[in-house]
Amino acid sequence: MKYQDVLKQCHLNPNLAMEVCEILKIRVPSLKPKLSKNYQDLKSKWYLETTTGVRIDYLMQMCKVARSFDELLEVTRNFNHLNHLPDEAYNDLVQRLYRKADTFIRKIAVYELSRDKALDEQVLSELVAIGTLDDWYWVSVIHDSDNDLSDLDWIAPEQIARIIKNG
Repeated sequence: MKYQDVLKQCHLNPNLAMEVCEILKIRVPSLKPKLSKNYQDLKSKWYLETTTGVRIDYLMQMCKVARSFDELLEVTRNFNHLNHLPDEAYNDLVQRLYRKADTFIRKIAVYELSRDKALDEQVLSELVAIGTLDDWYWVSVIHDSDNDLSDLDWIAPEQIARIIKNG
């Protein structure tokens, strides 16, 4: 069992998951995202800046230097929240994020942020292919407490039923 499995079982409560992992002697990975020095420097400037135009310029620079999934996710969420990036550039950023998404949870993040129907269908197809009973249960639980995944509320019960039926 891994930390991510425990975290899901603890309904994404990191404090509880860390305590359970300690009891079970499961290694807890560093919970700090791995960010490059370049990216961290730009992020610090972005946080300290108060002028909207300059903040957007810093975000654009962050886009250019973002390489890891964590960096791409952070900058994509910031642009999604601010809604200041042209659709084509935003979709390119989400595509880069998608190429780094190597787990069910990361693919969920891409699905949440995508505005491209073709990418949504591709990600959904992958989620169906790799999702386990626990994964889909997690999606259904998160949906009950968080509207971010409301687009997936219709598919979680279908996938749970399919997995149970196929044993």
